[in-house]
This record gives sequence, C-alpha cells and structure tokens, in this order.
Amino acid sequence: MIEIRLDSKNPYKRFGMEHSVKKLQIYALISILIISFFYYFIYDYIFIPSFRWLDGLPLAAFFVMADAMIMALCFHILRKYSETSYYCVTDEGLEQILLGRSKLYAWHDFSGAVYGRIGAGIRCPVTFVVDGHELRVNQHIDDPWELCR
Repeated sequence: MIEIRLDSKNPYKRFGMEHSVKKLQIYALISILIISFFYYFIYDYIFIPSFRWLDGLPLAAFFVMADAMIMALCFHILRKYSETSYYCVTDEGLEQILLGRSKLYAWHDFSGAVYGRIGAGIRCPVTFVVDGHELRVNQHIDDPWELCR
C-alpha cells in the first residue's frame, strides 16, 4: 500500500530540483573555467605569432567575456529547467511536470512500489508501478525520500 500524507495548509506539495541545479551550476562554472584556461594557451600559441596585437590583454579580455556569456547562458538554461521540471502531489494523483509538459499519474493506477533500486546510471529512491509500467522518480529532486514516503 502506498500512503502519501498531505499537509492541510498546503494540500499540493511540490518537489523541485533547486538544490541539484545549484550543484550543477557550480560544476558548470568550474568546467567552463578549466576549459577556457586551456583554450587561452592554445589560442595564445596559435594566433599570437601571426596576430601580435592579440597578445596579452586583448586575448584575455576576449576569454573573460566569452566565459561570462557562456556561464550566463548555462545558468539561465539550468534555472529554466529547474523552474519547469518538478513533481506535484495532488488529490488526483502524482503530477509530473517536465519542461512545462504535465502528465498525471492517477492514484488508482498505482499498484506497487520498490524502494532503493540501484542500476546502471540510475539511483532512484523508489520505483512505482503504475498501470503495469515502472515510474522512476527523478533522483535529482529535492528530498526524494519525502516524496516516496
């Protein structure tokens, strides 16, 4: 039997991915800076002999601006993904919103659950059985164990 406890003050509980997205932003920032660091020296080696005016500050300024634009784009995409991808527990069932598209899994269609499934590339706290198919809860949502409780 699957039991979902709803708070009377907030009957529709939302499970998003804000904390995981913050981690991804940090990883993206570090990756972009490392890649840019190596590309700076590659471009310095390739272009400076032919284009002396790029030496020093102009090439460094170009890479700083490029890094800032790439980071801003990456952060924007991750924030939009976080805002438009979540689970919502409602009276009707478990609603999965992914990039703005909604799919409702009605409570009467749930027939079982398996906790702690670990496999190749997945680490899901729970896998529900809905209409004879497996529904794996996204492992990156905030507090997945609370959703699966």
